[in-house]
Amino acid sequence: MRSIAGQLSRALAAATPYVLPCNPNNPTAARHSRQALVDTASQLQQQGGWLIVDAAFIDPTPEDSVADLAGTALLATLRAADSADLHAALARSGILTRHFAAHGLLRLGLPGQESGWERLRIGLHSIVRSPHQARGGSGDDGP
Repeated sequence: MRSIAGQLSRALAAATPYVLPCNPNNPTAARHSRQALVDTASQLQQQGGWLIVDAAFIDPTPEDSVADLAGTALLATLRAADSADLHAALARSGILTRHFAAHGLLRLGLPGQESGWERLRIGLHSIVRSPHQARGGSGDDGP
């Protein structure tokens, strides 16, 4: 694994207002520590800049994630034994997800508009089965 020590400080020295690290890096998987990212963000903020972290592959190492500091929930990640089935069901509803099969994880982007939240609600509702449906019923609880 190639060392990435010093890359954030070099980016700060370049006096750019925006630093966009991939954490972990793709394809090397080298990671910046959470503290290094927090320190970099603080320094950039003092200069009027932004730290923008591409954390597309951070799920297996949540201790390095800074998503909780983003100020807004952009992604949700869940662990489920049936993550493949959930992934397929949400995709059928037009919900973009990323499936991490080796870890049983499913990540989905959280909508930015009310119409997206409604589509997500409908998609999630479509995969939640009532006890009657789970036994093979039609879901119509009528007589």
